[in-house]
Amino acid sequence: MLNVSRRTIFTILWYNTIADAFKSSSGAWLRFRNTARPFSEANCRLAAVPGFIELDLRTELLQRFVGDFDNFAQVQRDRDEGLVPREGGGHEHIHCCVRHFALPAALSGNFKDDALLAMYYFEGDPSKLFRVRCYTLHGGIGSEDTSLEMRLWRVPPGVVAAASAAAPSGAEAASAAATAALLEAGLDACTALDGCEVFWAFENSTPQEGDVRRLRSLVATMEGGGCLVESEREPGRFIRVEDDLVLTPPTIATDSNEAPSRATLQINDRGYDSCSGEMVYGNWRGVPYALERVELENELAWTLG
Repeated sequence: MLNVSRRTIFTILWYNTIADAFKSSSGAWLRFRNTARPFSEANCRLAAVPGFIELDLRTELLQRFVGDFDNFAQVQRDRDEGLVPREGGGHEHIHCCVRHFALPAALSGNFKDDALLAMYYFEGDPSKLFRVRCYTLHGGIGSEDTSLEMRLWRVPPGVVAAASAAAPSGAEAASAAATAALLEAGLDACTALDGCEVFWAFENSTPQEGDVRRLRSLVATMEGGGCLVESEREPGRFIRVEDDLVLTPPTIATDSNEAPSRATLQINDRGYDSCSGEMVYGNWRGVPYALERVELENELAWTLG
């Protein structure tokens, strides 16, 4: 007979009682479950289970991209090596906050599909917001659709103002305020950054025997090598933008010699003056910004504001 202590039995009964309370509270259990990050460290072990099946490209992108990412660890390594931003070869401390929403057809013109709101801010402080974008997704549905187009939109000033006003309350409040403002304005109020579209695909590789990563990375590139965008800070000045992105899945250690890793968002976004060719932003050494996924329970939670 299985030897189970009274304390263990009490714990099980207590958990079941709490679970039943959630379930019977007008769907509160479901709402509670849905607040979890779509691709969190808690389920990272799925990325290392042999035979774990990848979903279609769009679903994988939404699961991995929606959430928060921060490159604080990279910045610490830079400073330890004496590297400072810009000409110093180091990276700025950047946080990326991505939220998924759906624009109603009446507000979105001909677009009736998934949309993302992305906010970027410095130094783990949502009040130091420097970029807000809307991304719309096209394609990537089903196993046969192996490419997904992500179109970039510059949001109207009211959306940025809404995010900035709510920023002292944290990234979640700022993103919610910006999303509400964008829903009110509609996609027609945004400016399409034509030519800046990126195309997502699974990396072209097959995991080797013993590889701890069972899911492939997602990679995004710009067709044509870049696009021309008018500067928001200096109207009349045009910036040639080049960008490459990689979303890596988390892994866990398969033996004592392996170290687990978080899911990362690698951004190699750089801009050059269209006339002089001088670099305006990005990493001067060409090293992508390596942002790790932020969870409410990990040591990067402070970057959420």
